Amino acid sequence: MIGVARGHEFGDNDFLTDLYEGWDFNEGSGSTTQGVLGNYSGSFLNGATFNDTYALDGYSSYFSSTSGPPGSDDRIKIEGGKSAWKWMHGAENTSSFAWSINFWFKPINLNKTGTSNGLYYWGGTSGTGGRGVLYWLENRQSIGRTRRLACVIASHNPTPGNVVVLYTNNTYPNDTDWHNVGITYDQSLSTGNCKGYIDGELVDTANKSAITPDVNDPIYDMHIGGYEQYDDYCSYGWQDLHYIWKDRVLTPEEIRVLYNNGYGFRFKYFK
Repeated sequence: MIGVARGHEFGDNDFLTDLYEGWDFNEGSGSTTQGVLGNYSGSFLNGATFNDTYALDGYSSYFSSTSGPPGSDDRIKIEGGKSAWKWMHGAENTSSFAWSINFWFKPINLNKTGTSNGLYYWGGTSGTGGRGVLYWLENRQSIGRTRRLACVIASHNPTPGNVVVLYTNNTYPNDTDWHNVGITYDQSLSTGNCKGYIDGELVDTANKSAITPDVNDPIYDMHIGGYEQYDDYCSYGWQDLHYIWKDRVLTPEEIRVLYNNGYGFRFKYFK
């Protein structure tokens, strides 16, 4: 069982069910990280590193951009190709697709306020005018984006536009502590399709639009901690325990378990 092999300890909630892949960044050195299921590994690009100074699980975390300069572009490219992630924007079933994302982040500096030099924690496969999924946090106060949680599912064909947009300011605390992020999506619902959680609490809900999901591969490969289209949209801080479920919408109770027990997949190390 991978839970034993990787040191994971699961409580009453079976978080392995419908887990598509996850990364705990426990290698500690090198330039690749293995998925907990062994399906999709990640390659560290442009200076992204492991870090064992701040790690939720007692091993190591993923660290990006000490000073956060534009153009650093350090991120993790998830291998497997674009087609491995097209289901997230509905390419396999435009009327009924669902997923959940959960990860932990620790910012370095909450005072980066330039138009492109904000606090970012990117993940996803899309781009401007493209197709796919993007999810991120940012702190670009000069343009009114203060500690924002965001998630977009974009479509290009047959009609360009966004299937859903979740933009919410003032979501995560104004500190440099570890925080948990949860995002869920369910296309089959008539309303309340996308939900965003910070530290176990629901912070916003967004409804899907009338735009039809794109049936093609996403425009970019899956990345964590950066954005393939722009090299100055990168993370400034640490991430740990990044997991994605396919065809499963985590309940509010399960989101709270991942945060309140502190534990994600590693019950004995968290606060």
